[in-house]
Amino acid sequence: MLKSSLLEIIRTFTKQELIKFEDFVRSPYFNKKENVINLFLEIKKYSPDYENENLKKEKIWKTLFPDKKYNYGIFKNLIFDINKLLERFIVVLKAEEDEFKKPQYILFYLDERNLAKIFYKKYDSIERNFTRDDFKRSDFGINEYYGFWHDLLIIKHRVSIYTKRDNSLLDSFALNSMLNFLINSFKLFQMLVVSSNSTNMKIEDNPIAYFIGQISLKSFERILENIKKISETDHLFLKIYYFMYLMFIEKTDERYLNFKKILFDNLKIFSRNDLKDLHYCLLAGNDSIIESHTNFTLEKLVVFDSMIRQNIITEPNGVMAEHVFISYVTLAFYESDIRRVNKFSEIFIDKLKEDLRSNTSKYVKALNLIIEGRYKESLNIISQLETNYFNMKLHIRYLKARCLYKTEDYELFLNDYDSIKHFIKNNDKLNNLHRIHLEKYYYFLNLLFKLRAGFNEYDLLRLKKEVSDFYTKEQKTFRNERKLFITEINELEKNFIK
Repeated sequence: MLKSSLLEIIRTFTKQELIKFEDFVRSPYFNKKENVINLFLEIKKYSPDYENENLKKEKIWKTLFPDKKYNYGIFKNLIFDINKLLERFIVVLKAEEDEFKKPQYILFYLDERNLAKIFYKKYDSIERNFTRDDFKRSDFGINEYYGFWHDLLIIKHRVSIYTKRDNSLLDSFALNSMLNFLINSFKLFQMLVVSSNSTNMKIEDNPIAYFIGQISLKSFERILENIKKISETDHLFLKIYYFMYLMFIEKTDERYLNFKKILFDNLKIFSRNDLKDLHYCLLAGNDSIIESHTNFTLEKLVVFDSMIRQNIITEPNGVMAEHVFISYVTLAFYESDIRRVNKFSEIFIDKLKEDLRSNTSKYVKALNLIIEGRYKESLNIISQLETNYFNMKLHIRYLKARCLYKTEDYELFLNDYDSIKHFIKNNDKLNNLHRIHLEKYYYFLNLLFKLRAGFNEYDLLRLKKEVSDFYTKEQKTFRNERKLFITEINELEKNFIK
């Protein structure tokens, strides 16, 4: 079979894109080699799968050159030529789709040809016709808006120098550059924090983290005040991202709730892409809070519900990511909200990729059975689950252990406990936080098993203190585990202490 990135890319083409590419290959402006056209037409015969014995190099050669012996060098050059054409086609295709790049290309061209009069006329037209709302409607992010004007102001500044025009645009240029840099910096800092939480990476020496760490919060406040004097709108955008930065730098309830409020109060000013990113920032900030008296499981559900209302919980193609579906139903399960689990599943199960639906439906069924107290049936469903998604593996570990305790199957629990020790030791996808909590979860369940088998009031009090000490230290993270253990300890006290 023909081995080429060509086939991998063409497989992704829509029918319309394939027609356009054929026109592109046939165009004498882009391609004057007839053999390249013939090669494409031979490959096209086997669309859309491009899986056929006739796509072997030797068979394609025989069709193109029936009277010539196969020549590796010539065939290799043909493949090279068509791959280059494909790359040019992709560039042209994307340039046609990007309405916001075309003005830049035109202005660059007019600048290069020293056509200043036409340049200024075109620039004035762009200024009138490319507004924030245009970018929002096209789902371009706020940084793309500022980046667009940053690039255009650079060109205009250069033209103003050689035409000796008024150079007062430097204030606009400076404001735009400052906003673009700071918003990008806050967004990158958020990415660094999230990465460090999942990989134990240290971020202190990262250039952006180091740079913004040198600026005091008082200085940032003064920067905001300065921008507010120039533009209320720009001030609002920067303030929202600044509040997001504060949430990640201070990791407190107050900062989280402040960012949530300012975002939810201004949802209408953002594009869908920005809204989606900012909601995910809220979810990540939720995980970063060190100490909290807020129910952050419910908080996450509130954020996801906002994404549903804004129609940004699925991908642009309408598909729901597996991790989003699993996160939502699991969070609702921890709140024992079976109605919420099932309503979400009913609406969105068909939005998952088809090959995920059956397995995910089983997972939802297992959650339902646990809430209903039918632990043996849930265990049976759990044993049937496929766990390619890593976080789902973690959820299932917790659920299985819980069911084993409720069904009093200590022998199977001990086997699973041994398995968990190996899982914790050998799995490099687990960060330190998950290692500690998974280990503690099984450790506490093991003690509960032992107490139920041979009750001792002193051991119960010691377990209660260990649970209290551990989950008080981690009072926000894994709050639902604490609730589970307190419930089970209270149950033992009720049954054994009169």
